[in-house]
Amino acid sequence: MRTARLRTLHPAQWAGWAALAAGAVLCVLGWYGVSGERFAERQLPYLASCTVPGAALIARARSCWRTAGTRSPPRAWRSCTASW
Repeated sequence: MRTARLRTLHPAQWAGWAALAAGAVLCVLGWYGVSGERFAERQLPYLASCTVPGAALIARARSCWRTAGTRSPPRAWRSCTASW
């Protein structure tokens, strides 16, 4: 009987998954806040505080996954978290 083994992920890939989840939550919160406001002046705080940082986290997740596939784990982790 063979046992299933979990695929080991680089720390940068874990950081990418965490950034993707946090970015998705922020984007949904920003969308929810904007959808309840009629005027653009009242929508801007939601865009600035939730949607823009959420999109930035999603972009950071992409860069973490890209660096994790091409480098050894310690170097990928350093390059992924250097700008945090």
